[in-house]
Amino acid sequence: MRNLYKKTILKDGIDKQRKTLSIREQEIMKHLTLGASNKAIAKSLRVTINTVEKHLSNIYKKLGITSRTEAVLWWLEKGRDFRN
Repeated sequence: MRNLYKKTILKDGIDKQRKTLSIREQEIMKHLTLGASNKAIAKSLRVTINTVEKHLSNIYKKLGITSRTEAVLWWLEKGRDFRN
């Protein structure tokens, strides 16, 4: 799985991916990395669970990934530009 993840990131271009994450998607990623559930993320951001799920779907597409785990790995490895 990790090899596929790295190939996808290299293929799509890391800089392009970073620039395409919206502010809200970045907020979702921060919560996701902390282990928050969709329900907890929704409550914290004052949106519906469906909205969180839609943002996650968009994130997965943009990053060329298919799972929550891959999203967290990407954020920890490549998302440093977004972290304060």
